[in-house]
Amino acid sequence: MLKKKIEQLPPKYKKSSYKYKSCLNFFIIGFLTFLVTLLSLSAIPAHAQTDLLFDEQIKAFAITRFRQGFTEHEVRLLWASFELETADEYKVFKSTNRMDFVEVRADYEDEGFQFWWIDEDILDRNIYSYYVEGYSSNELVGRTQQVEVDFWLPSCTALYPVNNEIIEEEEPEFKWQPIAITSFPFKDVIFSADGEFIVHDLTEDKEIWRVAIDDINSEAIMFNKEEAKAVLEKKHRYQWQLKIIGYGSDNRAIAESITGGLFGFQEAAEGVVPEDEGEEYVEGKLSIDAGWISYQTIEGEDVIVAQDNVKLNYEDISLTANYLQITLDKNELIAKDEVTFIVEEESYTCQSLNYNWKNDKIIMEGFAGETGGENVRGLVYYKGGKLENFPDTVEINSGFFTTCDLEEPHWHIEAEQITIYIDDKIVAKKVSWYEGDRKMFTLPSFLIFLRGKNQLPYIPDIGQSSSEGWFFKNQINYVEDESSYGSIYVDLMQKKGIGAGIEHTFELGEKKVDDGELILYFYGLKRKGTSIYDLDANVNYWQNFENDLRLKANLDYTGTINAGSLASSDHTLKPDFYLYKKWEDSLLTLAGKYNFNVKKDNIAGKGNIKMVYDHTITDDLKSNLTLLYSSQDATDQPIDHLLRPEWQLTYNGEGYTLRLITEKLFDLSVGTRPAGTPAPGTLDRIPELVFNKSSAKLWNTGINYSINASVGRFYESATDQENVRGEYIINVNRPFKINDNISLNASGLYRQDFYLTGEARYMLGGKLDLKIGYQPKFYGNFSYSYYMSEGPTPFNFDTLSPLSESASASITLKPGNDLQINLSTNYNFVSESFGSLGAKLQWNPKDEHSVSLSTYYDLNKMKWSDRIDTKITLKLSDEWKVNYSGSLYFNKFDIKNSVISVVRDLHCREVSINYRQSSKSIWVDFSIKAFPTESITIGG
Repeated sequence: MLKKKIEQLPPKYKKSSYKYKSCLNFFIIGFLTFLVTLLSLSAIPAHAQTDLLFDEQIKAFAITRFRQGFTEHEVRLLWASFELETADEYKVFKSTNRMDFVEVRADYEDEGFQFWWIDEDILDRNIYSYYVEGYSSNELVGRTQQVEVDFWLPSCTALYPVNNEIIEEEEPEFKWQPIAITSFPFKDVIFSADGEFIVHDLTEDKEIWRVAIDDINSEAIMFNKEEAKAVLEKKHRYQWQLKIIGYGSDNRAIAESITGGLFGFQEAAEGVVPEDEGEEYVEGKLSIDAGWISYQTIEGEDVIVAQDNVKLNYEDISLTANYLQITLDKNELIAKDEVTFIVEEESYTCQSLNYNWKNDKIIMEGFAGETGGENVRGLVYYKGGKLENFPDTVEINSGFFTTCDLEEPHWHIEAEQITIYIDDKIVAKKVSWYEGDRKMFTLPSFLIFLRGKNQLPYIPDIGQSSSEGWFFKNQINYVEDESSYGSIYVDLMQKKGIGAGIEHTFELGEKKVDDGELILYFYGLKRKGTSIYDLDANVNYWQNFENDLRLKANLDYTGTINAGSLASSDHTLKPDFYLYKKWEDSLLTLAGKYNFNVKKDNIAGKGNIKMVYDHTITDDLKSNLTLLYSSQDATDQPIDHLLRPEWQLTYNGEGYTLRLITEKLFDLSVGTRPAGTPAPGTLDRIPELVFNKSSAKLWNTGINYSINASVGRFYESATDQENVRGEYIINVNRPFKINDNISLNASGLYRQDFYLTGEARYMLGGKLDLKIGYQPKFYGNFSYSYYMSEGPTPFNFDTLSPLSESASASITLKPGNDLQINLSTNYNFVSESFGSLGAKLQWNPKDEHSVSLSTYYDLNKMKWSDRIDTKITLKLSDEWKVNYSGSLYFNKFDIKNSVISVVRDLHCREVSINYRQSSKSIWVDFSIKAFPTESITIGG
């Protein structure tokens, strides 16, 4: 059969504002949200990767995190389960600026033998202390020692890719703003730092690339597909993360700065090169290949008709069908009979397609396809009778969805009619859940908000816990209209009593697209057998406005009211607010947090308000103004009101930076504080001039050096000292590549401090890092550091340890492909003591089973720990496996902290029966594998 081709549209038809992909993708991702909601009764937080605690009882890390455009500060708290007594519940206590400890709500994660919790209620200038208490049947059985955090690393702003950007490069370059730590010790706390870069495949839930970052001030890295475990794949969602880890003088990690972003991958559109030799493919060219093609003029309109194995390619669009008609004057395309439509990374099939590229009107009949999503592992398969888009909505008739790839899926959802309001909500009618061919239930209608709360009509929760006993909790959801909806709570608890509450949400703004939200919540619990009521209420508000203006405010209330004795009632109010305003050359943020406690004859309140104004004067000159107001009031204590302004003027020259810093504390409570009592935490810089010479090569020696010098007038209230302080720090670094498997990095510093009153001090030290890697059998990291200082200082804030000398080692052994052994320890030369030798063994025979054992050896007492922490997965068959985690005590031949799960693989779904030894609780989890973060849980 004769083949003909059309290679070029007339010039007036070259450009198209094609939006089909965005409309259909929006529909698919929108309904994915609907699907996840219908499946999920409770969300399980993503599991964070945590460190192992060997001989330590509790540990705290300072976390600086750049997320969604804002810098946030956190504290990650880890603690081990108590060895002497088994606790079924833990309580976290927190102190701010060394004030009284108070219990805080902590939704901690339970790993069986250790626990972790992230405190997000943090202001980076404060000092935070913590300890944890363990309880068994509400009786105190143990308490950890205290840990303290008073320092955070600077943030790194993620630049590219972020916000789910779609990239086309197979080896993209990831970019961020550098952390800008130019000299050590940084803030007299961080003596060294390193980093790591990770790319994680969210679709497959696996890490595909991890690489060490030696230069912490780097600002980009290129993805290397040769080193990665897997290449970037179409339709997959990914997350990249940069983590900078700061170490103290003893080589122990104490702080992290984390940044990153989400992105998707699609292959670059290659286009189709015509078969004629020597003819180039040009951008905007349309290519049609078919068994039969004709040009026709019908009623004065130019029409192209193609039949039999039609293939069309145009920019990032390709189409195959057995019939194609293009009416050029109407900007209209009609395709019929086995139509396959590919737009960038998405592929669709249908029986007929009608598309107008001028007004982006789409009508598809008998369509089917597959797609992924941000929180979807694998693919979602869908089909339907008819899809048609309108200016503000997408209409679908007879929708069908499943994540099962079988021809006759184990489960699916059908909806008679679906209306999607773009970026707003989905209204579905006659929604039915099927197990095989059996209909399980049908909802007459369902309303889900794409940017707000996801609503199920009714969510029951039945289970048992040590603190509540058996419980039956009910969440009844209601919808007033698309911008007003809520939930009613009715709870029955065997030990606690009866609770009830309501939550209502108002969507704000005219567009109903991320404009804002107001949430009102109230919940009350009457304690069983008493006249005491526990109350919980909050008001949450946020709203985005035009011209880069954002507002956020919250008000939380908790209270205990004793109807028999109102004098013993207790009330706590926690308001906070946030304002963000950006101009072309400046940025203003305003944030405040307060805590008020009301008891009999006493009202106490403390908090702060922080304003930051950044202004770019020129490309090289920038200004930063920070105002921090803090207050602490109480009926029976002195009033404390403090204002701390800080102003920085920064000049960025070629290879160096100059900063002029002025910082002073103003005591606004003069006259109310007792005489002779200084304001707490006063450190004034009035002013300080800082010079930073960026890292550079020292001729051809291979040595890198940097210089930091400063001079300023300081006042410290703790010592009541005012003095002029000068300082310079020289850092040198020399990497040695001994061979392909061994590298050595030598770094050193010299620091000199001098004061106007005659004191002088110097610091000298360095660090050796030896890395040995004979992959995959052996990898080792060995470090030695020595720092000494001599001379007095009139201040407390820049106090240094006179001597710090330590060594650390960590090795990884892989005797076989399925066996890995990790060992790590350290030695303190000053105290002449070892840290414990931590040992971890991981065995993965045939990828069907996994065994992880961790313990430690006390090198000082020359004795193994009596405890081994274990994690075991045994695959009994293709359908059954058992997961276990817990602690084995050899001295008592006892097993504690056990969590056991018996898991049944149902192809595209999974069900597990679980038991936790500490709380003697049993629960059942049901999940669909495509949605790893969602699960239905019955029990407690």
